[in-house]
Amino acid sequence: MEILVRPSEYFNSQPFIIKVSYNETIENTLSIISLTLVNTPITKMSLKLNNKAIKKNLRLDQIGISHGEAIDLVETKSNCCLLL
Repeated sequence: MEILVRPSEYFNSQPFIIKVSYNETIENTLSIISLTLVNTPITKMSLKLNNKAIKKNLRLDQIGISHGEAIDLVETKSNCCLLL
């Protein structure tokens, strides 16, 4: 199926389409996205559907996404502290 990826401003990229299977994991989907956004580490990428974060261990069929739908690519925020 084809999914429209809408990157946030952080990624400095226009929306683009990826081709994935219906039962692809979110983690593998991020790997496919990283082939387009080669200058961004996959650890900085998270996906949202309908403004809700998607867990990386789920599959696309589990979140109910279908052909032609759009997902938002956002920057992963670190929950870590800066040690001085």
